[in-house]
Amino acid sequence: MVMAHFIHANSGGGDTWFLDEAWKTMMNLKKPVVTIIERVGGSALIYLVSPSTKIYAATQNEILGSIGTMVSFFDMVPYYEAQGVKKIEEYATKSTHKNKKFNDLLNGKPKQFITEELDPLQQQFEAAVRKARPKAGALPTDHPLFAGETYATQAATELGLIDGQKLFADALMEAYELGQKYLAKNRSALHFLNTNNY
Repeated sequence: MVMAHFIHANSGGGDTWFLDEAWKTMMNLKKPVVTIIERVGGSALIYLVSPSTKIYAATQNEILGSIGTMVSFFDMVPYYEAQGVKKIEEYATKSTHKNKKFNDLLNGKPKQFITEELDPLQQQFEAAVRKARPKAGALPTDHPLFAGETYATQAATELGLIDGQKLFADALMEAYELGQKYLAKNRSALHFLNTNNY
């Protein structure tokens, strides 16, 4: 008898793995989803919550956006080599492409990694947000929103990335009200299911 979903979030983003499936689940939810973001709503978080019925920032000063894709890590090999640790890595004669993209990235040749790993994820991310947030989706293809820019609450609202500003209690109350409307609209169907023991 869940009547609505409420998400309270604060995240600058994270790993892309399984986000596409989580996003599909969010898109297919039938009951209202209200999300409130406090402090930061960036990157992977925006991807995940973009299908929400309503998205609110808690204050005027939340940072929202960062619709972009990147890779970041530390190359520790030089450190270990300076400590006298030698790395051994060899490949079979035919394994000419094994780890090539990653090794090229390490060696200052990132083009293949960018075009084959990062760019497709970027396109998927942008398409998902455009589909879930129609006002933002209508922005030009070269708009900074889809190039990783971040915005404070008012600007993010104007761009259609979120629906405005509400405090936690007010957003929670809206989730309750939307849930009540959902139940009222679907009461006859729910009554049928309950009386027939489904």
